[in-house]
Amino acid sequence: MKNKSAHPGIGKRLRAIRERLGESQAVFAACFGLNRGNIDSCERERADLPTGLIGQLIELGINAEWLINGRGARYRSPIAEESAANIISDTGLLKGINP
Repeated sequence: MKNKSAHPGIGKRLRAIRERLGESQAVFAACFGLNRGNIDSCERERADLPTGLIGQLIELGINAEWLINGRGARYRSPIAEESAANIISDTGLLKGINP
């Protein structure tokens, strides 16, 4: 299937974030108000990432330049990776969600 993403490689980077958090597509999607199919399509670059998801990932400490263009570090700062996981855990985004 032809790549429909405006940003080649963004799907692989989204998958890397999800896998780093150790979550299934269904749980990860539910955390951001999406369904598993949305995340699957984005990871396969059959669809662009929703703007809201990009914004939420950036708020969690993901480096926008890395997410969109694959340049730079994955996280905005050395502590952002730990902070992102803690924010998700502390706010309960990943707790209690059963796909």
